[in-house]
Amino acid sequence: ILIMMVWILLGSYYELREEVLYMRIGPFFWRIRYENIKSLELKNNMLSSMAMSYHRIEIKEHNKSYLRGTTFISPVNRELFLDELKRRCYNLEK
Repeated sequence: ILIMMVWILLGSYYELREEVLYMRIGPFFWRIRYENIKSLELKNNMLSSMAMSYHRIEIKEHNKSYLRGTTFISPVNRELFLDELKRRCYNLEK
């Protein structure tokens, strides 16, 4: 259990790749295509997700339910990360 906790704490990051947002939390990873992102919003909550902090970015995907289509991430500088992510997401709802 201790090894898994250290892996999660030290092996967690978010990466803005060419066509996808790549998220890794220890041994778990997820990708969301920029074109599938419907909305982005700063949030403060403790819902379980790919976030390691209370201060998060909420990502909602097109054509998915709230449970399957909502992801929370917690990059170190969430405001800068959010700005860059918004530049890449051309399908955001206004």
